[in-house]
Amino acid sequence: MDTSQKMFLLAVEEMNFTRAARRAHVTQQCLSEHIKSLEIELGTKLFTRSPRLAITDSGIVLQKTLQRISNLEKNLHVKIQEIEKGQIGEIHLGINATRAHILLPRLLPAFHSLYPKVNLIATLQDTEELVARMLNQELDVIFGIDYPAPPLLTAVPAEEEILILTATNQFLHRYYRGPEPWHDLQPGDYLDFRQFSAFPIVGNRKKSTVQHLYTTFLREQGLSHQQIVSISDYATQFELCREHLAATFSSSFMYHMIRDYNRACGPENAKRLIPLRIKNMDYRIKTRIIIPKRPFIPRYMQDFVRLFTQEVRTCQKETSGIFGI
Repeated sequence: MDTSQKMFLLAVEEMNFTRAARRAHVTQQCLSEHIKSLEIELGTKLFTRSPRLAITDSGIVLQKTLQRISNLEKNLHVKIQEIEKGQIGEIHLGINATRAHILLPRLLPAFHSLYPKVNLIATLQDTEELVARMLNQELDVIFGIDYPAPPLLTAVPAEEEILILTATNQFLHRYYRGPEPWHDLQPGDYLDFRQFSAFPIVGNRKKSTVQHLYTTFLREQGLSHQQIVSISDYATQFELCREHLAATFSSSFMYHMIRDYNRACGPENAKRLIPLRIKNMDYRIKTRIIIPKRPFIPRYMQDFVRLFTQEVRTCQKETSGIFGI
């Protein structure tokens, strides 16, 4: 608002030019001239001066309009200050769907207690597709898997994972051909593919790090296991495994989802999923948090990356006792 408009609002509040001028630290004549200038500009009377000072209908309309403008200006000032202090904004996160399912419910309570006015917008795709989006300036942070960052991006190492196989004991027993009598396997045990006949698997529909690793491993071991279902959703893959229809490969990070499934079905249920290490498979899957190289990173973004990294490492510690990573 300009000076004349501010003087008008003071005059309306006081309904006395002398008191309004005193609050504005100007003379009464100066305030009267501002009001007169505003009346000439708008082509209307804003006050009647006799028998006593009163606001006109036009003045009431102007007062309400200027009050809305004043509130908008105050809100704008507050928002700008919050932006400058890194307290308001948006984070565009790229992440795999299952990792989002595991990590975000654990991460967001702490983050939003610090930054309740920062919105998180997640894009759920594989790392290669997410990196292309970041290079197109569509994403701020990526939780990537086994992908070297291009020159315009920075990759912060998070943790290492391994490839695991998950199935039910009932399913594995059906295909067991080892020399010793069968005994149920426990989470974290090694599975030797040479002691099993070829069994069906379910896997990702699109090219992914996990898919590349297990297809390479099977080929190098001279094994031929038919992928009977291709779907890029671990929740569905694990449900198919629980029905004793197949086994599935995943990273050890997915143990958190497997553990939740098993808690729901009870310790003696035949549908319990058994996550297993794979004999002769020693490759480590490296996870990275990828961000653009920018001259300025808002404080909320820095804290999000810090908290995200901490949560990933906490999840990794929970699996290390099972798989010895």
